[in-house]
Amino acid sequence: MIPLEHGHLTNMTVYESKIAERAATKLQNIWRGKKNREKSEHVARVQAFQQARRVATQTAKERVEKDFRNKELLTGVKRHTWDAKVRIFQTRKKAEGIGMDRDAAVRSRRFEVLRRLHFVDVTRVDLTRSWVVSFRI
Repeated sequence: MIPLEHGHLTNMTVYESKIAERAATKLQNIWRGKKNREKSEHVARVQAFQQARRVATQTAKERVEKDFRNKELLTGVKRHTWDAKVRIFQTRKKAEGIGMDRDAAVRSRRFEVLRRLHFVDVTRVDLTRSWVVSFRI
């Protein structure tokens, strides 16, 4: 049997194989599109979370700095309490072999508070839904 090849006219097997090839190509495109959308959605979620993390960390740092500035401006009994906490911190550091003056102790305490801002850590995050971010502590 000689296949019909007159431009657009062909036999049924060639026609069916072309239809099957087009269907397979369409399925591949749909699947790849779905996977690419999922990947880009995940990347967008991660970027949004990282931006929220930066904002939260910056806000917390600003609050800590403001709190320490306010404590340095205290007067009366509250000032004495704050100075006692700083002296206790200095004594603890001196016992560890790290001697420091009052300003260094205040800066060091502030640094320790800022260092403890690990509660916003990328490795401890669950993206449970697209609109819910929960922190494991």
